[in-house]
Amino acid sequence: MSKKLHFLPCLPWDLAALEAWANSLAREGRELRRISRALPFLALSAEGPGGSYTLVEPRKAAEGAGCCRVPWVYACVAPGRRAGKYPMGGARRRALNLLAGMALIVYAALVLTTGDTARGLAWLAGEGEIPAVPGLLSALNGILAVISALSVSVCLALTVRVRYNRACLAAFALSFVSLWLWLALRAAMLVQPLI
Repeated sequence: MSKKLHFLPCLPWDLAALEAWANSLAREGRELRRISRALPFLALSAEGPGGSYTLVEPRKAAEGAGCCRVPWVYACVAPGRRAGKYPMGGARRRALNLLAGMALIVYAALVLTTGDTARGLAWLAGEGEIPAVPGLLSALNGILAVISALSVSVCLALTVRVRYNRACLAAFALSFVSLWLWLALRAAMLVQPLI
């Protein structure tokens, strides 16, 4: 079975577009297997049966049998025809809760990196008296925290206005990637003095 990694063409909470995309995969002879929880803009598909797929609540989905959970929005892509309209408002509300939680984490990241960022930027300007590795890590950590804050803010604003476009998807992906990189650099900064 050949597996393939996909960049989602839509936001995970744009359920109508996600359902249409899952059906286009089915027409190509592929089935959606998994959407990553840590990077929810990446999906894995494999060769599978054709047919049609619909979005349902997880409790209404048959266990196993080609079901794929959509992380953070309480939905499953399941084989079968549409039995009723999925409540789109609930997915949007859960997406707003996710983005608000991410905004709080990013705010904490900004607070944690304020002092380190100032030292890192001073090191980049040639005014700092700290070693090269901690200076570079501090500067990168601050830059990633600012990128995360901006991208989460853009994604939150576009989601509130129900504008599920490529800019919102790019901001969503950028916010997750920059937040994970920020966490990795923060861990490296904590471990680096021990080496």
